[in-house]
Amino acid sequence: MVVIIIAGRPLIIDNILHYCDAVVAAWLPDTEGDGIAEVLFGDFNPAGVLSHTWPKHMSQIPINVANINYAPLYPYGYGITSFNDSPSGSSPVLLSAVVTEEGIHVELAFNH
Repeated sequence: MVVIIIAGRPLIIDNILHYCDAVVAAWLPDTEGDGIAEVLFGDFNPAGVLSHTWPKHMSQIPINVANINYAPLYPYGYGITSFNDSPSGSSPVLLSAVVTEEGIHVELAFNH
């Protein structure tokens, strides 16, 4: 399962992470949802690193790199520049993407 977060700031997501194979922070794409689709359908390799720290829970807000108890969900600068340097060290390949019959879900198949 790929979770796409469309928001203007990091959200508290620790309670859903165990359901996710991947998390994509799309921020606020405005009318450029095609860019997200291109990544999901394998037409474009995703890349990006966080420009802010992503907190684990609300009690960490505000969170900054210089904080004494800095233990975020994702640290400042976390991310990938290609599939080859993904955190797991693997190179996932998108094998297929299908819109389900009801037309409200996209099913993705990777090589793992």
